[in-house]
Amino acid sequence: MATYFNTQRRRSSIALERQVSWNTLLAQPTIEALPVDLLGKIFRNLSTNDQKNLSLVSKRLHKAASSTLVRSITVIVNSCAEPKAIHSNAAQTTLIYTPLNFLLFVLTTLQNGKNLEDIRDLNFITTKGLSTYHQSVIFRKFWSQKVGDIAADFPLESIAKLSIFKGVNFASLTLEDALLFMMNYLPSLHKLNAPYCNPQKMFPLLKTAIKSLTLTSRTDYDGVISALPYLRLEELTLVFENDSSQCIVDLANILTRTDLCSLKKLTFELARTDFNEPEELTWLAFFNVLVSQKIKLSNLTSLVLRNCTIMDQQDIAVKILSQSIDLSKLQHIDLGIMELTHTNLSHDMTVLNEKNLADNFFFQKLLPHLRDLNSLAIRPTKNCLTCQIRGVILFLTSWKDKLLHLNLEYSSLGENDILQINNTIISYQRSLKYLKYRDQSYHFNIRNSMEQWFTENQIDVRMNPIYASEQSHQLAFPNTVFTSYVTKDFTDMVTENSAMFCVFFARFFNDGAVGQKLYLEMIIRQSPQLKTIELFGFILHVNHAKRTVSLRTGNSRSQLLMFYT
Repeated sequence: MATYFNTQRRRSSIALERQVSWNTLLAQPTIEALPVDLLGKIFRNLSTNDQKNLSLVSKRLHKAASSTLVRSITVIVNSCAEPKAIHSNAAQTTLIYTPLNFLLFVLTTLQNGKNLEDIRDLNFITTKGLSTYHQSVIFRKFWSQKVGDIAADFPLESIAKLSIFKGVNFASLTLEDALLFMMNYLPSLHKLNAPYCNPQKMFPLLKTAIKSLTLTSRTDYDGVISALPYLRLEELTLVFENDSSQCIVDLANILTRTDLCSLKKLTFELARTDFNEPEELTWLAFFNVLVSQKIKLSNLTSLVLRNCTIMDQQDIAVKILSQSIDLSKLQHIDLGIMELTHTNLSHDMTVLNEKNLADNFFFQKLLPHLRDLNSLAIRPTKNCLTCQIRGVILFLTSWKDKLLHLNLEYSSLGENDILQINNTIISYQRSLKYLKYRDQSYHFNIRNSMEQWFTENQIDVRMNPIYASEQSHQLAFPNTVFTSYVTKDFTDMVTENSAMFCVFFARFFNDGAVGQKLYLEMIIRQSPQLKTIELFGFILHVNHAKRTVSLRTGNSRSQLLMFYT
């Protein structure tokens, strides 16, 4: 008798499982990872038939109906990881989607679109560390992916029963088509970053006056851009390629038909970073058009030049910029430029002579035109790093107590250069609120190096000598440390990296290797406004009241790294 009832239970269980296939799918990581607040909004707007077709009636969705509003969506186009909330408060949630979950979200968008009415930002990006050229390849492949290929393991016939997809063979649609479908349900969109998506199809679907937009050269925008409501455009990003000056000129001529007076941030980014064949100041063609038409960007507060070439044309570049921008109002400058600082001069004559340095360094030539600058980012180039560092130190000395944000990104920065910058910050920058160091060659290898330290119980001697002296790399961590961290704290990549960084910090900072903790303490003490320090991709929070430095490891968790006196 017991066997009979057990058999009946198994049969009933199998039948029930077949009936609720979508409930089964909801338990899979790829579906479960969909943010519950979005699912809640979808649930509230589903028709009775759609609820039946998708089998979405569950306690989890009912509970989600009162969740936080979604204001911003970020899609990592080359990611396979599950989406996570990367920022959350009472008014806004920013989310990371994988292509699959983004697709499923779009496919379950409803006729009235009420679940998208609060979204302000839509941002498509790649993982960090890729060149702009590689990003362009990834984006083009991403937009051409077909729904049927991405969602091959999902019951597309169930989605097809949604009334909005009647008669549509969406399995053959591309992700670009999915985005175009989504544009119809974004009545409040202000910021759109969708590189290499076809503007001829996308722009006519926009419902609002876009405030932030990313455009790429070698694309025909004529007849499309001029029809957009640009009166409120505040941010513009232009991604261009070598030898695309005419495309930049054509684009500038189209943009000047609209009102650019509201523009606050302007970004130029070269899609190729091979400086062995430098382009001929392509980005400057945009400003030449502004000068020829006597247009001046009087409200611009942020200028970003990434992988832009200047070579020995510093004077020409500064002259054109001063005629097309009110440089005195610039508050933020981000320079990732290729220039020649040693034209007709030896290295020693440049780096040891402040006048020669100022005459051959683009940023120093720009400096007399600046008045309100409070944020500076300098990124790596094939320029002479020592001269560039000397130029930054010269700026910090002359701009004392005015800088709020400083972001320095280099590749294999020397110990003397780091110490000089630290000393300059200690001496002059008491207003600093945010400080970031990023050594590229170290940053890309830090996780592998740390993992080696834990698994092999030793410190990698190939690490940058600034952070591992001959004495310190001979010191091994206690075996108990490896055991406790590996077995208890390495639950996911975020926790794993945070845990390793805490031990790394304790060894190389608290134990005083190369005096790093001493310099860090002095910088903090001399910068009473300093709240955030970023080292190797980890965010450190400074609490001046408690005199502590902590590492944020989760939405509400942080781990104490050190006290300072």
